[in-house]
Amino acid sequence: MTRLRLAAVLSGAAAVMHVAASAGHVHESLVLAPIFAVAAVLQLAWAVVSTLVRWRTLVAYAVEAAALAAVAASFVVLASGVGHA
Repeated sequence: MTRLRLAAVLSGAAAVMHVAASAGHVHESLVLAPIFAVAAVLQLAWAVVSTLVRWRTLVAYAVEAAALAAVAASFVVLASGVGHA
């Protein structure tokens, strides 16, 4: 298994975990659930793009950068306490 495919598998696993976290946070916060859902979609998109698209290098890096930015933004939101009573 190549490093890219291993990264894709791990990204897919992280997407599944973020979907589960999203469902668990719906009752806790209306801000957290969408953040986890967006992170999951972007991670899953990166996993698919990085394995299926032939010119994957540029596209995969762009999707990965978007996913990382979404996760970083979620940490900023969590740290600021938005969505908590």
